[in-house]
Amino acid sequence: MISALGWWRWDNLKTTLLWAGGSALLSLYNFQKISAGKAYFKSTLVEATGLAAVVSFVTASHTFSLVTELIIAAALVLLSLVVALSDRTEKLRSIHLGGMALMIVLGLLMLGNSIYYSITRLNEFASAVTARDFAIPILLTVMFLPFLYCLHLYSVYESVFSSFHFAMKDPTLRRYAAWKLIKALRTDTVGLLRWQHHVALFPPQDEAEIDASIAEVSKARRLSVRPPKVSPRFGWLPHHATTLLASAGLPTNAYHPTHDGWRASSDYLNVGKAPFPNNIAYYVEGAELSVAKLKLVLNVNAPEEAEQAQERFSQLASLLANAAIPGWRLSGQHLDIKVNEQPIVINGYALALKQRTWEGGIAGRYDLAFTIEVEDSICKQSHASN
Repeated sequence: MISALGWWRWDNLKTTLLWAGGSALLSLYNFQKISAGKAYFKSTLVEATGLAAVVSFVTASHTFSLVTELIIAAALVLLSLVVALSDRTEKLRSIHLGGMALMIVLGLLMLGNSIYYSITRLNEFASAVTARDFAIPILLTVMFLPFLYCLHLYSVYESVFSSFHFAMKDPTLRRYAAWKLIKALRTDTVGLLRWQHHVALFPPQDEAEIDASIAEVSKARRLSVRPPKVSPRFGWLPHHATTLLASAGLPTNAYHPTHDGWRASSDYLNVGKAPFPNNIAYYVEGAELSVAKLKLVLNVNAPEEAEQAQERFSQLASLLANAAIPGWRLSGQHLDIKVNEQPIVINGYALALKQRTWEGGIAGRYDLAFTIEVEDSICKQSHASN
């Protein structure tokens, strides 16, 4: 299409091939990130048109001889390997920093040479071919995004339909579910994946249960867009609670029903470089419209690195408390809560820290659980147990 409009010619073939082997191939490899929605498209367009793209284009605008280009490529590969391997060992920290410095210097030299070439040969650089070389990757990226979205949509539907064989044995029921999903959720990939998770926990037995499960997911999706107001004494909005530690690398999955309430959890955040590293995870628990309990858990799998892990855990616990408790800010650097003692109450929220030692295996392994819970819910639980 861009060729028919006169924006692409054979002298732009090199730029096109570089885009195909670089940006397009990387986008295909990471196309699942489209699940981030508008943020993915925005970040992709910024990458294609931003300062980094301009610097990369200027750097590549002047090439050396074939032998020189091969030497530069080999040096960059070697330095990249040195930087990657030395990052895993603290003893090689100086080598890691030296490799990073050499890569920066080499990049600056290449950029400086290209800028000098562009200025001294401005007539050659400021041409229609150069303008097309810069514009073509942007145009190709814009044209490529709809294909990536369709690929992601196909991938999600394939995953959901494949799960039918485990959740529903009746072929007629599977066909009904497929039709209802396409009709109700259409291109809502987040809703489709939530429904897939829902039926894995609660396999539908008939058409009525399929309709009910789709209606529940649709309702949850509407509530995430327009959440109802929740009084602080009942807890937190699910959409708010699940994102409290997102900036620290602990976003959760969707808030979903289970056999004993509603909950969501994050992936493990590894701390340290042991073969089986210590890790931290974040959980939220409650009812459909409100979260009553926040929990941050540290799993100490490598006792020799426990001090570093506990420091990171303490930072995240303080961050969580500041973000979760309305009208209160931590005055010190870290929370001061004693392990395995009675919870402390702040503005109607009970904060507790529990440690559990693991039996068997490597000595010194344990977990720490920091919880923030609505005080009313604790009272109700204690009354129920009595």
